[in-house]
Amino acid sequence: MTLVQNNGKRRRRKQLGGCTGKGFMPGSSGNPGGRPRTQGLLQALRSILTDCDSQGRTVEERLVKALIDEALKSKRRLPAILAIFDRLEGRPQQALILKHDNFDPRTWSEEQIVAYENFVIANQRDPTKEEMAHYGQHGKYPDACWPTAEALDLPALP
Repeated sequence: MTLVQNNGKRRRRKQLGGCTGKGFMPGSSGNPGGRPRTQGLLQALRSILTDCDSQGRTVEERLVKALIDEALKSKRRLPAILAIFDRLEGRPQQALILKHDNFDPRTWSEEQIVAYENFVIANQRDPTKEEMAHYGQHGKYPDACWPTAEALDLPALP
């Protein structure tokens, strides 16, 4: 080991790779492959689902029967019904419905976004289709859309 002088004190420099020199080196991962991927739990679950009872029904069939019985006879049938429909039909897609045609703020410039925000703040509502069309043609919303100082009860500017 080499000795290093530091502020008048002598100390030992750490050896790379730990005391044996065979440990982790700087810049290399201690677990390069990561955690091994296993299918153990999934395989165990699948094997249990195929087990049969004395009547020849699989665990899978009994689970489906229990779910259907819950949906038909239980007081808490709505969650069971929803689970069945989710599996049969798939979950319904959730869509965002916008009021205006061609209303896609992702394509707007920063100036357009600021103008829209200012409009909504000033009017406490979204612009109508006509107001949006006016902005598209003239680059600004109609003057009638903006409240006056008197309407806002603001003091007049000097």
